[in-house]
Amino acid sequence: MEQQNYNYQTNSVFVQENSVSKKFFANVFLWMFVALALSTLSAFYISNTESALRSLIDFETGRRTALGYVAMFAPLGLVLVMGAGFSRLSYGALLGVFVLFSVLLGVSLSFILLIYTGTSIITCFAAAAGIFGIMAVMGYTTNIDLSK
Repeated sequence: MEQQNYNYQTNSVFVQENSVSKKFFANVFLWMFVALALSTLSAFYISNTESALRSLIDFETGRRTALGYVAMFAPLGLVLVMGAGFSRLSYGALLGVFVLFSVLLGVSLSFILLIYTGTSIITCFAAAAGIFGIMAVMGYTTNIDLSK
């Protein structure tokens, strides 16, 4: 009986999966960096612009205005829109909603700046954004598994 030599290609599935996982996590960290940077900028703008702050808070009563309540609850509504429309909305539409969410989250969190110093809050936002930015760069440039 003849022995037949079969040529099997032995490609590792794990290497390909690891590469996909690495790219996925790098993209996640990049988008988190962008979102936190947008939130930081919008919170900084609101806290340092009196007219913008007055449109969100009535300084005489110390209560939120109608626009202040919209700014407070709009991020929750946008999360629901993204969740419900994930399979129906286009990439561009979801990206637009995500950017709007990031900006409105910064606006809604800008009220914290009335209690704490602006520098401490902006430093926290910037540090969080920086960490995600560093993780994104590490994910794109190194062989480190960011899922662990």
